[in-house]
Amino acid sequence: MIICFTGTGNTRHIADILQDILGDELVRLAPGLMSNPRRVKLEPRDGRIIWAFPIHGWRMPKLVREVIKYAQIGSETEVEHFMVATCGDDVGMAAEHWRRAIGKRGWKTRSAFSVTMPNTYVCMRGFDVDAPEVADAKLALCKGRAESIAEQIEDNSTVVNDVVRGKFPFTKTYLLYPLFSFFKLRIGPFHATDACTGCGRCARNCPLLTISMGSDKRPHWKGKCAMCLRCYHQCPNHAIAFGSATKGKGQYIYSGYSIKA
Repeated sequence: MIICFTGTGNTRHIADILQDILGDELVRLAPGLMSNPRRVKLEPRDGRIIWAFPIHGWRMPKLVREVIKYAQIGSETEVEHFMVATCGDDVGMAAEHWRRAIGKRGWKTRSAFSVTMPNTYVCMRGFDVDAPEVADAKLALCKGRAESIAEQIEDNSTVVNDVVRGKFPFTKTYLLYPLFSFFKLRIGPFHATDACTGCGRCARNCPLLTISMGSDKRPHWKGKCAMCLRCYHQCPNHAIAFGSATKGKGQYIYSGYSIKA
C-alpha cells in the first residue's frame, strides 16, 4: 500500500511510478482522511506501507505525522514501513524524524528514500520555484530514481537511508524547523490580491478544506493548513499571496497532475 500526500503533484507522480512497478494499492490522503486522521483505517494486502510525501521544512508534513500517530492498520505487527519523500534539494534529518514517528506506534521501519523534484516553496525570502531549465533537469532524472527505489523496496534485503540530507541536517531539522514552524506554518498571511476573480478553485481543491469562499467572493483561510501551497500554485490568476513573501515569485504544478477546475 502506498499512502500519498501531494500538494502540487510531485509526490503523486513518484507514487504513480511506484504503483505501476510494484502493483501496490494507492491511497490518496484526500480531505476526508487528512481532516480526520483518527478515522483512518488501512488494510495493506501486500505486507508493506510506503509513506510518500513532500518534505516541509526538512521534516514530514505535520498532518502526515498526525495520520501516522492516529491511523489504525490491520495486522500491524506484520506490516513493514518505507518512506519515499520528495524534496527540492535536501531532506535534513527527515528520515530519522519519520522513523521515530513510526517507532512510537511500535511499527517496523525499513528503508527511507528521497527524490529530488522541482522546488515549490515560496514563502520565505530567497526561496522560489526553480528556473525552467533546472526544473526540467530534475524531472528528467526522477523517473529513473523512482524505478531504482521500487527495485530496492521489492528486493528489501537491506535497510538503507538513501536520502540527500544536505549540509547541516541536524541544524535544519531540529533547530531551524521550530522557527520555521512558528513563523511560516500559519495561515494568517494568506490572502487574495485584487487579481482574484472569485473562481473558487483554491477552495474546491484545498486538501483540508481550509479555504472557503466568502460573501465577498474571495477566499478565506480558517482552521488547519497543510502548507502544501496548492492554492498559491494552481491559481490561474496568480492571485494568492502569503504576506509579501510571494510577491514576484513563480508558480509550479507538475505538468501531469490533474487538478479539478
